[in-house]
Amino acid sequence: MATYSGSCTLTTPTTIDSKVINCSPLVIDTGSAGTIIKNSYLHGAVVQTNGGDGSTDAFTIQDSILDNGVSYPACTSGPYVGAACPAGIYGCGDPNNATTDCGIGYHNFTILRTEVKNTIRGAYCISGATIQDSYFHDSKHWPDASNLAHGSGFRNQQNCTFTHNSVFCDFGRNDGFDPATINGDIGCSADMSGYPQDTTIDHDTITFNLFGDNNVGVSYCIYAGSTPAAHTGDPGNAEFLRFEDNVFKKGPNGMCGGAYHVTDYVTGKTGSTWLRNKFDDGTTAPPDG
Repeated sequence: MATYSGSCTLTTPTTIDSKVINCSPLVIDTGSAGTIIKNSYLHGAVVQTNGGDGSTDAFTIQDSILDNGVSYPACTSGPYVGAACPAGIYGCGDPNNATTDCGIGYHNFTILRTEVKNTIRGAYCISGATIQDSYFHDSKHWPDASNLAHGSGFRNQQNCTFTHNSVFCDFGRNDGFDPATINGDIGCSADMSGYPQDTTIDHDTITFNLFGDNNVGVSYCIYAGSTPAAHTGDPGNAEFLRFEDNVFKKGPNGMCGGAYHVTDYVTGKTGSTWLRNKFDDGTTAPPDG
């Protein structure tokens, strides 16, 4: 594929087809609604300006690979100094190293048949995203004690549709690093995290997905929207959340996460369902509330 030679800030509707895109990040700015990125290899994030307003900068990524790896030095603090953590490519996402524009976000975007890797957070749906037939994996945190990154494969808030994807937040799962020994912040929150500290979590549809196991780096594979410490106090929080026909992969401990497969799902919320969710051995994966 040829290298993309256009601007890394898009201000008009743009189609990028079969290109290697070396923007870190590619910014979807106001006025570029309708942008399509397809059949391409992206070396960096795709994000909307200032979080996006969702009306003038919607975009689609399809049939592509997004590799958000960032160059880091060898670790200088913590248990993996020197040869245990050599300089190289690690996942994007560390506030101390100004790599915070990572993954894909934030409003009214679509991801289809796309692989997303080497980023602490693969995608962030603040509102209105559709993500389907895609693969999120290899979060690959830089294991220095200064790194405060705490990520997830997919973060959801409102009107998010997440269908037939495979999602792993896998730091510590198979890379030899133990998050518990580094500091109190670094690691994975979950494969999918719905945290209501900024707004309510509602009207999300989560169906036919595979949630990857990580018994070392996560306690739960899903935070389902009713986290007590982050609750907004709005009684509409965690309403109209559909969790149906998903599969949770079991790790060596027999669970998806270190503790359980899901937390903060509240049974009986208006419009919310937990139906036909299973473990990969075919047994029922129940809600936790």
